[in-house]
Amino acid sequence: MTKTLQRRDPAALDNVPADLRALPQWVCWAADKMPICPATGRAAKANDSTTWGTLAQALARYRGDDALFGVGIELGRPLVGIDLDGAAPSGELEPWAPAILERFPTYAEWSPSGTGGHILLLAPAAPPSVTVAGSTCKVSK
Repeated sequence: MTKTLQRRDPAALDNVPADLRALPQWVCWAADKMPICPATGRAAKANDSTTWGTLAQALARYRGDDALFGVGIELGRPLVGIDLDGAAPSGELEPWAPAILERFPTYAEWSPSGTGGHILLLAPAAPPSVTVAGSTCKVSK
């Protein structure tokens, strides 16, 4: 089932913990999920922190541009994430998802599509990239 992306209400960010809100790793995102630099309105890059901004900058850009669909945070030290793709394809969590959410008692959110989720953790000493697929874990430096 494909869900239509809808413009997100920035009030949902009120649930984001203060330590995540304070990170200068915020971007806006377009309908195609492309990250947008809050300062320039051009494409942001996941591997270039100069294209990210503060939450205040991202919210200002988002509120001033109806073509944008939301505000998000880029991963990078000290922020790491666990992507739960397909955790809720019908809107209800799949049987495997609650055990993962319980294992990481931190901030979690629905993905823009509404069919998955993201777990966000502060981990300053974490490796730059960890990919988990099934029972396989790959760490990249």
